[in-house]
Amino acid sequence: MTVGFRGKRDRRERAALAVIEAKRAERETQKLARRLSSAARAELQEIAASVHEEILRAGREVQRRPGRAQRRAGRAEARLARASLGTPAGGRGDAGRRVGASGADAAKARSRMIKRRRAEAKQAQQMAKIVAAQMAVAAAVTSTDASKS
Repeated sequence: MTVGFRGKRDRRERAALAVIEAKRAERETQKLARRLSSAARAELQEIAASVHEEILRAGREVQRRPGRAQRRAGRAEARLARASLGTPAGGRGDAGRRVGASGADAAKARSRMIKRRRAEAKQAQQMAKIVAAQMAVAAAVTSTDASKS
């Protein structure tokens, strides 16, 4: 089966878009890692470093072997999404491949899922700070009231 110029170009374009989505997921994972504790951060960054190599390889293969590049980028992105499940902000894995979703839609959904987990981690940290401040205020107010009686 011969593939015309337009078919080859389309495959290369799809592969390039898959690599771009994988890079986006990698950036979101790095942002998520900054919000985690040092142990969780180290584990997530270790996985992200190995996935980074896969993304670079996929980027180099886009011109020569677009099908392989697209699969490699998709696997790398899925691996990042699975790694973010193991974080304290990890929730349900609802952004995986859904029925009726194209590959591009699923890739964007995985990036959004990682971004959402980062927002959840940020919210948990903010709540912890607010509770600590409220406890400090309550302790100060209670101790002064007790001394007046």
